[in-house]
This record gives sequence, structure tokens and C-alpha cells, in this order.
Amino acid sequence: MDILNLSKKYNQDELINDLTGRLIKKISKEKISTVLCPMAVRGHVAHSITFDAVLKTYKSLKQNFKLIIYEDMPYARDKMAYFSRLKHIKKNIITEDIYIPTRSILK
Repeated sequence: MDILNLSKKYNQDELINDLTGRLIKKISKEKISTVLCPMAVRGHVAHSITFDAVLKTYKSLKQNFKLIIYEDMPYARDKMAYFSRLKHIKKNIITEDIYIPTRSILK
């Protein structure tokens, strides 16, 4: 699914709902145990739609998979935006305080 091109045709709520439905089916059918998702720092449209759909899926499936949210670069370099987004995520999802900076992995 090419979210960037679809976002020009459809509104974000339609895309989020469609992607959520697809994710619920895929995760349930294939018994997926871990899902990776961008943080959506600074509102990149494809990252925001993906984040919202994954969060909606996570809540719909009663958190029965591990959700790993990664810092999307280069957007996460903006420290104010990064920490604002992190606060939003912690408010909306019960999270453990685990921080794995991608820079340490990519060295």
C-alpha cells in the first residue's frame, strides 16, 4: 500500500481505518507477535497514518502483540519535537521506559 499516494485521494481517517482492518486480519491470521512502528515525529504523513493505525490495532487486539516504536530519522533529530512526541506516546500507550537509540545500533 503506497500511503503517500493514497493520502492524496482519501482522507486520513479512511486510510487509518483501512490499514487498521488489514493489520488486524494479518496479525490475527498469522499470529504475529511483534510489530515495529515509526514514532511519527513531526507529522510525516505516511508515518502518522501508520502510527495511528498500529496504535488502533494494538488497542483493538487488547495489546496481544509486542509493539516496538522506533525513532524515525531524520525527524527525531529535532529534540523538541522528539520529546513532545515521546510524551504523547507515553500518555496514550502503557509503555515500559526502554530507550534504544538507533545511533548506537547503527555504529
